[in-house]
Amino acid sequence: MKIHALTTGAVSVKHSFLYPSPGPRRQLDPFLPGEFSEPLPIHCWAIEHEGSLRLVDTGETRSRQRAVRAPRRDA
Repeated sequence: MKIHALTTGAVSVKHSFLYPSPGPRRQLDPFLPGEFSEPLPIHCWAIEHEGSLRLVDTGETRSRQRAVRAPRRDA
């Protein structure tokens, strides 16, 4: 089996997403002004196994995207 990471773009998220505050403030912080992270890679995975090639995208679901303010995306 061989696994290959394919970079499909980049995303910058709020620092409050990477380093959440304790307590109720945790839910509020993503909606407040604040700094964004450096771009983080977005990957999908190509898996070679027993003569077949599978592409796996482990991206966010639509319901999760609504839960937090949209990140900055560079594709």
